[in-house]
Amino acid sequence: NSGIDRALLRQTAQQAGVALARYGEYRLSQTRAHSATPSATQALFIEMVLPAGTRVSAPFAGTVELDGQQLRLVSHDLALILIGADTVLETGMKVVAGFDLAVVAGAGRMTIQLCSDPSITPPQFVMPHQGKAWSALCPSPSVLLGGDFDASALQSDALLETRHAHFAKPQKNYYQHPPQIERGWREQMFGMDGRCYLDMVNNVAIAGHGHPRLAAAAGRQWSLLNTNSRFHYAGIADFSKRLA
Repeated sequence: NSGIDRALLRQTAQQAGVALARYGEYRLSQTRAHSATPSATQALFIEMVLPAGTRVSAPFAGTVELDGQQLRLVSHDLALILIGADTVLETGMKVVAGFDLAVVAGAGRMTIQLCSDPSITPPQFVMPHQGKAWSALCPSPSVLLGGDFDASALQSDALLETRHAHFAKPQKNYYQHPPQIERGWREQMFGMDGRCYLDMVNNVAIAGHGHPRLAAAAGRQWSLLNTNSRFHYAGIADFSKRLA
């Protein structure tokens, strides 16, 4: 569900004036739970929230194509794809670089995408293992915005090398190529590339991940005392009574 992404972008834009979601980042909002195949989580576009009416200039000469919500500017080897832009131009009109192409629509949200094959309409999200190939076909539009708005590459391999260099050798990973997992929720764990895994290994049968009441209770107890059951304190007596 992209609704959470849009809500966060709008909130940020209200504070900063503009907001942007990066090209190439993996979005948990696109993750499907309980799926045997990876979800299409890697973004091939940049999403922006700008003041409505902001002018959009043509970055290169080309022909205008209107297709539903899409405004496309097509040259012989490149297509610019905008969603969320209003234009008075019509399909077939030719424009030169710098021409006023459109304005940001009233909602203030616009996506921008490039594709080096003007004959296709590329997806906005792809599966992580497809990202390298699709990124070659759909390069980052950061160059059009005058900055670097690409997501940083994951450092999973470097982190794994650090672990192997410093961690106990007998404590091996579960997999030959382990995914980097940094968070979980209920019975699910999430890789940094947005893939969802069903946790059938850890303590999920008892507590799962991210339980708000358990997290609050553990934090409260750790702020007071963190020891074992051989010491004498009220908490262990109350806990054992409730279990009996």
